[in-house]
Parts: sequence; structure tokens; C-alpha cells
Amino acid sequence: MPVADTRSATLHDTAGRLQRGTAALARRLRATAPADGISPARLGILAGLRRSGGGMTASALAADLGIQPQSLTRLLADLEARRLIARRTDSTDRRRSLIALTPAGTALLTTELRRRRAALAATIAATFTPAEQKLLHQATLLLDRLAAALPRATDDDADEAAVE
Repeated sequence: MPVADTRSATLHDTAGRLQRGTAALARRLRATAPADGISPARLGILAGLRRSGGGMTASALAADLGIQPQSLTRLLADLEARRLIARRTDSTDRRRSLIALTPAGTALLTTELRRRRAALAATIAATFTPAEQKLLHQATLLLDRLAAALPRATDDDADEAAVE
């Protein structure tokens, strides 16, 4: 087999392992039960709002999360009833409503993310040697670069990933 074909096969294998590994890790991390019973979908909404740095419309939030706006309706109503988010009228377009985190939403999200990060760090410490932990850290830097280099996912990409 020519060298170019070997490299291509190795890259293809690496891409497949990376897809499977990151998907499995993401599934396990999402399956971690939140301390207060809030669902991973609701945490995702809170995290999306925090990333926005301010208010977002429901349609912008749906696009950021890669879901249909209709899917958000019930989740947003629940988060608003829990006083974790609040809606306000957009000052530049009074026809639009902006959704933002409340202080309680920010506190819950911060606490939950810290708890999850601590649990993951404990698993890393228990699973990997110090040398492997350093290698894993380097891999995270490479994953960040890879994520930045990839085009933004579309609904078609999500469907394709679900099939693989």
C-alpha cells in the first residue's frame, strides 16, 4: 500500500475513532444526573444563554443549540416557571422578546457545571496515570483546534452523526 493510502486510511480510522469516542463521552456526560433534577436539555439552554452574554430570541437560541424553535417552547416555559430565565422586550425591536438567565439560573448552572467538572476530574485522576493525564490535556488542546476548524453543524450533519 502506498504511503499516501496508508496515511489516508489512518486519518479515516482516526476520524472514526474520534467520532465514536466523543459521542460516547458526550452521551455519558449528558446521562450524569444533575443534583437538583434539572434535565440535560434544560442545562443546555441555560448554557446557551450564558454563552450569548445577554438576551437571545427563542429562534436564535434554537439555532445556537441546533434544535427546532418549537422544541424549546415547553422547556422555556418550565425554566421561566422555575425563575431560572426571564423574558423581556427587546429595546431595539419592541415586537421581539429576549430570553436571559436570571441570577438563580446563573447560580444553578455554575454549581452544576462545577459539580460535573469535579466528577470528571476525579474520574480522570482515577483512570489515568500522570503521564496519560498530561497527554489527555494535550489532546484537549488539539480537540479545541479541531472544533474551531470545522464548519458549524447543520441539521443534516446531526442526522448523519446519529446514523453512524
